[in-house]
Amino acid sequence: MCIRDRDIRPAMAQLGLPLVMLPQTAGSLPRLISTEAQLTSSSSNAYPFLLEQYVASAQMVLCVVVVGSEGSLVAYPLCELTETPPHTALAPARVAGSVGHVAIETAIGACKSFGSPGTFSVRMLVSAENEVLVQSVEHGAHAAAMFTLKGCVTDVYENTLRAMVALPLGSTELLVPHCASVMVPSGDE
Repeated sequence: MCIRDRDIRPAMAQLGLPLVMLPQTAGSLPRLISTEAQLTSSSSNAYPFLLEQYVASAQMVLCVVVVGSEGSLVAYPLCELTETPPHTALAPARVAGSVGHVAIETAIGACKSFGSPGTFSVRMLVSAENEVLVQSVEHGAHAAAMFTLKGCVTDVYENTLRAMVALPLGSTELLVPHCASVMVPSGDE
C-alpha cells in the first residue's frame, strides 16, 4: 500500500501491526514497525513509502522472467534469498515442489500482465503456511541472478539481449543440481 499523505491510520487499520515500512527514497532500508508510535515517528520524513503486512517466518524467493518481443517467455529456476550477510541466492529454492510451481507461475503471470518485453525480477515471500506473496517486481535482472552466469544453459544477460533483438530465448535449465551466488559488499558498505 503506497502512502503519500500524512494520515496513515487507515492503512494501519487495514494491514494491522506489525508492518514493514519501505521508504521510496534511494538508500533507505525497510523498517519493522510494531507500534503506532514507531510508525508515526518513522514516517515523518519518509514520504512516499510503502507499507506491507509483516509475514512471520517467511522465506524470500526470487524468480527472474525474460519476456521476448514476440511474447515468448522463459522463467529461471526459483532461487532462495538470504537477508543476512553474506547475501546469498541458492537455486533451486528449498521449497515444496507445489509451492515452487505456484511461485514460478505467479511470477510469470505478473510479468505477462505488463504486456511488455524485457527482464523482470519477481521477489516473493513464502509464508509458514506455504502461501506465496509477491513482494516486488523490478525491471531488470536482480543481482542474485548472477547464479545464471555459470549455473544455467543460457544466462539471464544473454536472454535479455535475445529478447531485445527478437531472437529465440535460450534454455534456463540448471547445468548442475544446485547453484549459488554470493553478493559480497564493497569496502564502503
